[in-house]
Amino acid sequence: MKHTILHPVRVLCLLLLAGLTAACNSGKHKCVLEGEIDGLGEADLYIYNESGSISGVDTVHVKDGKFTYECQIAEPAIAHLLYPNFSETLLIMAPGDKLSCTVKAARLATAKVKGSEENELLSKFRRSILDKSDAESRKLAAQFVRKNLQTLAAQAVFVRYFVQAERRDVSLTLSLLDLLKAAQPHNKNLKSLDLYLRQQLQASTGQPLPDFKACSLRGDTISRASLLGKPAVIAFLSSWSANSANQLRHIQRMASEMKGRAQFVIVSLDEDREQFKDRFFNDTAACQMVCPGGAFQSPIAQRLGVRYVPGNILVNAKGRIVGRDLELPALESELKKL
Repeated sequence: MKHTILHPVRVLCLLLLAGLTAACNSGKHKCVLEGEIDGLGEADLYIYNESGSISGVDTVHVKDGKFTYECQIAEPAIAHLLYPNFSETLLIMAPGDKLSCTVKAARLATAKVKGSEENELLSKFRRSILDKSDAESRKLAAQFVRKNLQTLAAQAVFVRYFVQAERRDVSLTLSLLDLLKAAQPHNKNLKSLDLYLRQQLQASTGQPLPDFKACSLRGDTISRASLLGKPAVIAFLSSWSANSANQLRHIQRMASEMKGRAQFVIVSLDEDREQFKDRFFNDTAACQMVCPGGAFQSPIAQRLGVRYVPGNILVNAKGRIVGRDLELPALESELKKL
């Protein structure tokens, strides 16, 4: 089984948070996690929870292959244990739990977490997909979710194999999400997940480009309707992303070579419009540029389901998405086919 590899921007944010967050205090809602990693002497791991049940990101120090972590937690939650190679183990932490985690450094996918029924469910699932192909793993993951709908373990597997997937099966992902929501109507985290995930899925490959409206730095209005009739590339970048400048140069060259046979829109996820304009804006370039502010929370970013920076969407002349977040050579090759 392949390890989960986190996106570099996400990892950077996590590591920055780790420096700002102190370890949780002990108390009546304490959860304890003891671990042993065979083959790892001394290192720092990170543990976090995206719903906020664990405040920020905590550092877990490993010495002589062993570690102990304690935190206050008000309600059961999915936690991510992040290893030095950026792979991770998902586990369920709950008030009063005393958990143990054993794993070999050379095979982190075999992590076994004991101490609660839900963690043993997850550990059993991890072992069931060892050495399985990605397609087989996703099939087994879907079966696991359907079989254990009322558990956080099912939500954890759903997040790992369907939410974090680079290429999502839209209908399957939505059907599993609907089943989970129906089985856990009071799960606030699932409701929050639904809000942003549904928008991302609606802007997946094979779907019509969602309707949107934005004003370019030149003052032109850009929308789904304005892009119809020609293939279009919508690229997402920012001044804080090291690879954005390379994507911008590549796309500007493509735009110049296409000589009007395709349309190109650059969307900045910078907070500061003027900073982006000073660094990247070229009024003579054959691209339209948009910088609405708000980063990932901007209406256009949310409407178009932005997950990565740099990222891109390739749209055909009829307004249907035919590619997402393609490598630059593949983006150029697919555009030429259109």
